[in-house]
Amino acid sequence: MDEDTLLQFDDIDKCLRDIIYSIKRPEHMLLDLDSTLFGTYGSQEGEGFNFHYQAHGYHPLLCYDGLTGYLLKAELRDGTLHCSNDADKFMEPLFLEYLERGAP
Repeated sequence: MDEDTLLQFDDIDKCLRDIIYSIKRPEHMLLDLDSTLFGTYGSQEGEGFNFHYQAHGYHPLLCYDGLTGYLLKAELRDGTLHCSNDADKFMEPLFLEYLERGAP
């Protein structure tokens, strides 16, 4: 999977949000930002040892709609990164999207 494919998935996800929010616009918004471990085996590009989980893998960031559980954004990251590294850059496009839409 390459960067273009990931961008296409982001575009599809944004289109689905547009459809969902055109049916029923949320009155409130709660963004739940989490990181997790995607375990790996063998030597894979970008995997690393994560001291928090004491395991090898990737350390993706995930943002959910905290009220519905809908996954809003995901980014696969190097396994050695701290959970908050570049969280601001990760969230900025989502914030801009909601501001353009007229977020609640």
